[in-house]
Amino acid sequence: WAGVWVSMGYARAQVLIAEDATVMSMWASVAGAAVNVALNWLMIPAMGVLGSAIATLISQIVAAHLSTLLVPRVRQFGIMQTKALVFPNPFNRYGKANAI
Repeated sequence: WAGVWVSMGYARAQVLIAEDATVMSMWASVAGAAVNVALNWLMIPAMGVLGSAIATLISQIVAAHLSTLLVPRVRQFGIMQTKALVFPNPFNRYGKANAI
């Protein structure tokens, strides 16, 4: 599941380059690393390898998605990411919008 967030982070990186906000990418990576270290420290003793996997997933979510929602300059892209997760295919096979 972490691959989903890694892919979203890659797409977000392209937007940050286009918006000249690459410093934000660095801070998002730092936040994700800090969350990963803290959660690994807490979860590995209790859950072992599963705790490490969960910590990695959560840190990817923080770095690739939540950090985008927190920065006003790129918040609109974070909203688009959220919509892509909630409504992954807004069109049915006939090309008409779904009634959601």
